[in-house]
Amino acid sequence: MQLLHHYSTETCKAILADRQDAGKATELLMKAALSEPFLMQEVLAMASLHLSILNPAQREFYHHQASGFQTRALSLFNSSHLEVNADNCVAIVVFSSHLAMHSLCDVVNAPGDDFSDFLDRFIRSSDLHRGVRALASHSWDFLQQSEMRDFLKAGQEVHATTDLVGEECNNLRALLNSADIGQASMKACQAAIDHLQRSFDMDGKSVGNRFTTWMVIVPAEYMDLLMKRSPEALVILAYYAVILHRHRGDWFIGGGGKHLINAISRHLGSYWDSWLAWPVSVIHETAVVQNSSNVQTGTN
Repeated sequence: MQLLHHYSTETCKAILADRQDAGKATELLMKAALSEPFLMQEVLAMASLHLSILNPAQREFYHHQASGFQTRALSLFNSSHLEVNADNCVAIVVFSSHLAMHSLCDVVNAPGDDFSDFLDRFIRSSDLHRGVRALASHSWDFLQQSEMRDFLKAGQEVHATTDLVGEECNNLRALLNSADIGQASMKACQAAIDHLQRSFDMDGKSVGNRFTTWMVIVPAEYMDLLMKRSPEALVILAYYAVILHRHRGDWFIGGGGKHLINAISRHLGSYWDSWLAWPVSVIHETAVVQNSSNVQTGTN
């Protein structure tokens, strides 16, 4: 009951993209959770994960609880052998979104010292919610008639354009064009960069799960390059980490972006400094601003 209350009053509001309509969204999410046991388990997992961040002294206890609830949620979901219908479509979509945030939070906030292990966990996290999102995509027709239709309409309006507006990835694209890699790898990386620029363009528009969308839509060939530790693919991942870093104030992201950029920089070494110049500079600029703020306020 403590976890359910915390989720409905704190966690749900903290993870919503559009917080202006938090009341309606919370009501919808709670209704869906009460209808499907697998979603209720993941709701409790997210509340536990949130409390593990808010209460450092009890971090281990709540994190253990979160892992247990998530395991049960996945077991219930997998054993349900669901056929998407009008009754369960909302629960499936909400579940996929929560599972994605949970797995991403676990990975980026516990990078460890072994970069290879860290990257493997990141890729497994991506594969996990890519698979669940694939199932959720089959529910689209039902969702259009559900209580989520207003939220979906807002998301469609944001994603309607295919134009690339921002300039965050311009230098990365130029460097890639001069790289000595095969045609298939080049095509996969170019597609990943295009999707990433759209993520930068959409960032801050408060619609959808902005932190996991890129990992879901990048080509499978790009994920294969990550598995092979392709330097070019790792640099693209470092650029993605800038989006995470920009939202470090969100509890489920925290220092994840900084950890990811620093880990990739250490792994690749000085030869790739020019490729990583912008992501690394973002981290350094943030540190300078933070130190300046601490001096002005007298914080040690």
